[in-house]
Amino acid sequence: MYIKPNGTNTINGNSAGVKLLLVAGASGIVSCGTAGTNWSSVGMVRDMIVHKATTFYNSNNVSTNTARLTGTYTTTLGTQILICVGSSVSGAPYGSANTGNYRSAGSGGPSYGEKFISSPASSYAYEICGRGSATGPSVGGYNKTTTAGGITATQGAEGTAEGSGNTAGLAGGTSSGGTVNFTGGTGGAGGNSAITGGGGGAATRAGNGGNGNGSNDTATWGGGTGGNNASTSAAGAAATARDSNTQAISNSTSETYLAGSAQPNASGSNNPAYSPLGHGAGPKTLVNFGSVNFTIADNDALLAGGQRGANYGGYARNGVGGYVTFVEFI
Repeated sequence: MYIKPNGTNTINGNSAGVKLLLVAGASGIVSCGTAGTNWSSVGMVRDMIVHKATTFYNSNNVSTNTARLTGTYTTTLGTQILICVGSSVSGAPYGSANTGNYRSAGSGGPSYGEKFISSPASSYAYEICGRGSATGPSVGGYNKTTTAGGITATQGAEGTAEGSGNTAGLAGGTSSGGTVNFTGGTGGAGGNSAITGGGGGAATRAGNGGNGNGSNDTATWGGGTGGNNASTSAAGAAATARDSNTQAISNSTSETYLAGSAQPNASGSNNPAYSPLGHGAGPKTLVNFGSVNFTIADNDALLAGGQRGANYGGYARNGVGGYVTFVEFI
């Protein structure tokens, strides 16, 4: 059971944002003082409880559908809310003419921003970008930003399929307007001997995404999730710690960041020479909030944060679109 003040009422001298919790099996008293609006409590504590978490995402491929996903989220209780915004993944195109030894670089990792609002608005508009194109920016000047609650998460640089050599790693996306803003990891450069670059890791609540690596003659790897801030010899390792600049939420007891996953090439081979385990870690984050869990970017389509190789060049088969998660607290 919880109680919150309304209008000019106060509880223990507090009005806006205060909520008192009476846990199951306990007892408490709320009594009213002078003027019928000044309330006091005994045996009740101020607390935050997760009411619900809702994620919207856009899986459209901008090479075939440039439409942005737009909508409005209406708050349920008008109490505290956490808004999380993640960008889409940039496209990692084919190497030169999709033949020979030249290979593409890794995709840039998604950016991330978040904002905690103690007295939210009644509703929040959002616009979400589709996923990056495997053929590069030739699809036109589509809008590469995902926005909500004043936060703008921008997709990283788009690559190009043209050229006579290996392509350079693609820069990760950047975020602005959040209480915290983190940058996606940079993709690794393409290499000779059928080596494609590893994808950049996704920025998350833990911090910036780690960079993918690229090399000749050896397997490449995707960057880890935020908090690692480094390349890894596994396919996008999960963060083991949070960056010192991350935003703390009261009563959050633990957080788990999703690791990247290996993908086979078009022929089903996991041979690193043709299909390096180049996925950067994905943005999905599991948060334990007391006895209630919630998930940021809660969709399986968001697991892939980088690119994978094909028989004759790497490209962003599983690039993902942007997402917005709203978490309401009592």
